Amino acid sequence: MRLSALTIGYMESPFSMTYPAQLDQVRSMLGDVEYTRTRLTQAGLSNVDVTREENSEGVVILRSAVTLPPSQMPEAARSFVKDGVDAVIIEEIVPSGDGFTVATRLDLKGLPFSTDVHADSTFAEENGKTHRNVKTVCVVQLPFLGKKVEKALMGNFSRLLKKEEAIASQWCKEHF
Repeated sequence: MRLSALTIGYMESPFSMTYPAQLDQVRSMLGDVEYTRTRLTQAGLSNVDVTREENSEGVVILRSAVTLPPSQMPEAARSFVKDGVDAVIIEEIVPSGDGFTVATRLDLKGLPFSTDVHADSTFAEENGKTHRNVKTVCVVQLPFLGKKVEKALMGNFSRLLKKEEAIASQWCKEHF
Protein backbone atom coordinates (compact mmCIF):
# COMPACT_ATOMS: atom_id res chain seq x y z
CA MET A 1 0.00 0.00 0.00
CA ARG A 2 1.31 3.43 -0.93
CA LEU A 3 0.77 6.01 1.80
CA SER A 4 0.21 9.63 0.90
CA ALA A 5 1.35 12.74 2.72
CA LEU A 6 -2.24 13.06 4.02
CA THR A 7 -2.11 9.69 5.75
CA ILE A 8 -2.32 10.31 9.46
CA GLY A 9 -1.63 6.76 10.53
CA TYR A 10 -1.20 3.17 9.45
CA MET A 11 -1.92 0.19 11.65
CA GLU A 12 -1.36 -3.47 10.81
CA SER A 13 -2.37 -6.25 13.18
CA PRO A 14 -2.33 -10.03 13.00
CA PHE A 15 -5.18 -12.10 14.44
CA SER A 16 -5.82 -15.82 14.52
CA MET A 17 -8.74 -18.11 15.23
CA THR A 18 -9.60 -21.80 15.02
CA TYR A 19 -12.70 -23.45 13.59
CA PRO A 20 -13.75 -26.91 14.85
CA ALA A 21 -14.19 -28.20 11.29
CA GLN A 22 -12.24 -29.41 8.29
CA LEU A 23 -10.94 -26.98 5.68
CA ASP A 24 -13.62 -27.76 3.05
CA GLN A 25 -16.37 -27.36 5.68
CA VAL A 26 -14.98 -23.98 6.74
CA ARG A 27 -14.84 -22.84 3.12
CA SER A 28 -18.47 -23.88 2.68
CA MET A 29 -19.51 -22.11 5.89
CA LEU A 30 -17.70 -18.87 5.03
CA GLY A 31 -19.37 -18.83 1.61
CA ASP A 32 -22.85 -19.41 3.03
CA VAL A 33 -25.19 -16.40 2.89
CA GLU A 34 -27.11 -17.43 6.00
CA TYR A 35 -23.92 -17.91 8.04
CA THR A 36 -22.68 -14.49 6.91
CA ARG A 37 -26.00 -12.85 7.78
CA THR A 38 -26.00 -14.57 11.19
CA ARG A 39 -22.47 -13.56 12.14
CA LEU A 40 -22.91 -9.95 11.03
CA THR A 41 -26.24 -9.59 12.86
CA GLN A 42 -24.87 -11.18 16.02
CA ALA A 43 -21.90 -8.81 15.80
CA GLY A 44 -24.34 -5.94 16.33
CA LEU A 45 -24.71 -4.72 12.76
CA SER A 46 -28.17 -3.86 11.43
CA ASN A 47 -29.90 -3.72 8.04
CA VAL A 48 -27.79 -6.71 6.95
CA ASP A 49 -28.26 -7.62 3.27
CA VAL A 50 -25.95 -10.31 1.84
CA THR A 51 -25.52 -11.33 -1.80
CA ARG A 52 -23.36 -14.15 -3.16
CA GLU A 53 -21.87 -14.81 -6.55
CA GLU A 54 -19.38 -17.36 -7.81
CA ASN A 55 -17.29 -16.99 -10.94
CA SER A 56 -16.00 -19.67 -13.31
CA GLU A 57 -12.68 -19.93 -11.38
CA GLY A 58 -14.56 -20.90 -8.21
CA VAL A 59 -14.06 -17.52 -6.50
CA VAL A 60 -16.97 -16.79 -4.18
CA ILE A 61 -17.75 -13.12 -3.62
CA LEU A 62 -19.99 -12.10 -0.74
CA ARG A 63 -21.20 -8.50 -0.59
CA SER A 64 -22.80 -7.47 2.67
CA ALA A 65 -24.49 -4.08 2.98
CA VAL A 66 -24.80 -3.23 6.67
CA THR A 67 -25.35 -0.36 9.06
CA LEU A 68 -22.91 0.16 11.88
CA PRO A 69 -24.94 1.73 14.72
CA PRO A 70 -23.29 4.46 16.82
CA SER A 71 -23.16 2.09 19.82
CA GLN A 72 -20.73 -0.15 17.88
CA MET A 73 -18.46 2.69 16.79
CA PRO A 74 -15.30 3.92 18.49
CA GLU A 75 -16.04 6.94 20.68
CA ALA A 76 -13.66 9.09 18.64
CA ALA A 77 -15.72 8.36 15.50
CA ARG A 78 -19.15 8.82 17.12
CA SER A 79 -18.69 12.56 17.30
CA PHE A 80 -18.59 12.66 13.49
CA VAL A 81 -21.61 10.45 12.82
CA LYS A 82 -24.83 10.60 14.83
CA ASP A 83 -26.99 8.01 13.04
CA GLY A 84 -24.49 5.26 12.34
CA VAL A 85 -22.55 4.45 9.22
CA ASP A 86 -23.54 2.44 6.19
CA ALA A 87 -20.87 0.03 5.06
CA VAL A 88 -20.22 -2.59 2.43
CA ILE A 89 -18.15 -5.63 3.35
CA ILE A 90 -16.74 -7.53 0.39
CA GLU A 91 -15.29 -10.98 1.06
CA GLU A 92 -13.59 -12.91 -1.74
CA ILE A 93 -13.01 -16.59 -1.07
CA VAL A 94 -10.33 -17.66 -3.53
CA PRO A 95 -9.26 -21.27 -4.21
CA SER A 96 -5.51 -21.67 -3.65
CA GLY A 97 -3.67 -24.96 -4.06
CA ASP A 98 -5.30 -27.46 -1.69
CA GLY A 99 -7.09 -24.72 0.25
CA PHE A 100 -8.29 -21.16 -0.10
CA THR A 101 -7.67 -17.59 1.00
CA VAL A 102 -10.10 -14.83 1.95
CA ALA A 103 -9.63 -11.16 1.08
CA THR A 104 -11.92 -8.81 2.98
CA ARG A 105 -12.49 -5.12 2.28
CA LEU A 106 -14.58 -2.73 4.35
CA ASP A 107 -15.99 0.34 2.61
CA LEU A 108 -17.41 2.82 5.15
CA LYS A 109 -19.86 5.33 3.64
CA GLY A 110 -20.65 8.85 4.72
CA LEU A 111 -17.72 9.54 7.00
CA PRO A 112 -16.16 13.00 6.98
CA PHE A 113 -12.73 11.36 6.80
CA SER A 114 -11.08 8.69 4.67
CA THR A 115 -10.53 5.08 5.74
CA ASP A 116 -8.95 1.99 4.22
CA VAL A 117 -9.68 -1.22 6.09
CA HIS A 118 -8.85 -4.60 4.60
CA ALA A 119 -7.76 -8.04 5.74
CA ASP A 120 -6.18 -11.11 4.17
CA SER A 121 -6.73 -14.57 5.65
CA THR A 122 -4.93 -17.84 5.14
CA PHE A 123 -6.12 -21.22 6.39
CA ALA A 124 -4.50 -24.49 7.41
CA GLU A 125 -6.11 -27.72 8.57
CA GLU A 126 -4.62 -29.75 11.40
CA ASN A 127 -6.23 -32.69 13.23
CA GLY A 128 -9.72 -31.95 11.88
CA LYS A 129 -9.60 -28.26 12.88
CA THR A 130 -8.94 -25.29 10.65
CA HIS A 131 -6.68 -22.47 11.76
CA ARG A 132 -7.17 -19.00 10.28
CA ASN A 133 -4.48 -16.33 10.28
CA VAL A 134 -5.69 -12.83 9.52
CA LYS A 135 -3.54 -9.83 8.66
CA THR A 136 -5.57 -6.63 9.02
CA VAL A 137 -4.61 -3.19 7.80
CA CYS A 138 -6.37 -0.01 8.90
CA VAL A 139 -5.60 3.49 7.67
CA VAL A 140 -7.54 6.55 8.82
CA GLN A 141 -6.88 9.96 7.32
CA LEU A 142 -8.09 12.31 10.03
CA PRO A 143 -5.88 14.98 11.58
CA PHE A 144 -5.25 14.61 15.33
CA LEU A 145 -7.71 11.72 15.84
CA GLY A 146 -6.72 9.30 13.05
CA LYS A 147 -4.48 7.12 15.22
CA LYS A 148 -7.10 7.01 18.00
CA VAL A 149 -9.82 5.94 15.54
CA GLU A 150 -7.49 3.28 14.07
CA LYS A 151 -6.78 1.81 17.50
CA ALA A 152 -10.47 1.72 18.33
CA LEU A 153 -11.34 0.13 14.97
CA MET A 154 -8.67 -2.53 15.42
CA GLY A 155 -9.89 -3.22 18.96
CA ASN A 156 -13.43 -3.62 17.65
CA PHE A 157 -12.15 -5.87 14.86
CA SER A 158 -10.36 -8.09 17.39
CA ARG A 159 -13.53 -8.29 19.50
CA LEU A 160 -15.59 -9.19 16.42
CA LEU A 161 -13.17 -11.96 15.43
CA LYS A 162 -13.43 -13.50 18.90
CA LYS A 163 -17.21 -13.32 18.64
CA GLU A 164 -17.06 -14.84 15.16
CA GLU A 165 -15.03 -17.75 16.51
CA ALA A 166 -17.86 -18.53 18.96
CA ILE A 167 -20.55 -18.10 16.29
CA ALA A 168 -18.61 -20.35 13.89
CA SER A 169 -18.19 -23.05 16.56
CA GLN A 170 -21.93 -23.10 17.13
CA TRP A 171 -22.62 -23.13 13.37
CA CYS A 172 -20.23 -26.06 12.89
CA LYS A 173 -21.94 -28.05 15.68
CA GLU A 174 -25.33 -27.48 14.06
CA HIS A 175 -24.34 -28.07 10.41
CA PHE A 176 -21.42 -30.56 10.26
